[in-house]
Amino acid sequence: MTAAKLARGLGIILKYEPEADVCAQHDILYVGNYESRERMTSEDIKTLENDRWFQQEESWAHFT
Repeated sequence: MTAAKLARGLGIILKYEPEADVCAQHDILYVGNYESRERMTSEDIKTLENDRWFQQEESWAHFT
């Protein structure tokens, strides 16, 4: 993960979940609740997916 992809992903998630929780376990960063995807624009979803964000443990997740 690059710093740019991390910042871009966090920015998108925070648009829809301003108080999103963050947790890091082993080699995965978890942010917010994946249900926020339902409110996201298709462009924001595409950006997250292209930057390799994915669903895990009911959260947005990214490998470190």
